[in-house]
Amino acid sequence: MPTKKFSLWAEMGISGVQEYAGLFSDRYAEILRGPSGVLKMARVLRREPAAYTSWNMVTLAASSVRWTVTPAAESKADQDAAEFVDQCFQDTITSLASEVQIA
Repeated sequence: MPTKKFSLWAEMGISGVQEYAGLFSDRYAEILRGPSGVLKMARVLRREPAAYTSWNMVTLAASSVRWTVTPAAESKADQDAAEFVDQCFQDTITSLASEVQIA
């Protein structure tokens, strides 16, 4: 019986998360989608000390890291693109830090 050949570098399985109409579809967290999902997760974080501790640990670790963007090359276009992405990223970090408060 001949053996089936395959490429070691071929893509196998699924890459990425499915997206429908601009919304990401993660089958493992369907119950946490949308505004009602945010409220459910907030309720879990208020009631479960282990969940809150895990959430807090990840949030503190991510917020204490200094994220940087480096240009791919020395060209003016790459410098401008890196500066733009870094500014957008810094704006996002600032707004996320103020919005992610579980009371």
